[in-house]
Amino acid sequence: MADAIVINAKTQRPSVCNAVEKLLVRRDVAAEYVPRIVAKLTDAGVEVRGDREASNWRRHKACYGARLAGKYMRLCLAIRVVSDVDEAIQHINRYSTQHSDAILTRDENNARRL
Repeated sequence: MADAIVINAKTQRPSVCNAVEKLLVRRDVAAEYVPRIVAKLTDAGVEVRGDREASNWRRHKACYGARLAGKYMRLCLAIRVVSDVDEAIQHINRYSTQHSDAILTRDENNARRL
């Protein structure tokens, strides 16, 4: 489910303000998910950056600190690994434009938290 949403949200119109810019991935699925989504994104022409932990699973440019706060407005996306939904929400509340954030989850309680 998440793969199709992420690919569409980044590649359909990358220069619009509601295109996905950051992808937060829960640590317990990152080893499996990050390489898969990075491969799909790069196949679609997206430059993928990541924090130190995301970079462990795929060689790509590291993107630290303030760069996670910025918007790319082009075919570029940053990945950050987080421990849980609480850390994801903290990141969103700190760095987001509060425009079009989403939590992709099968857990309805987590989905309603943002």
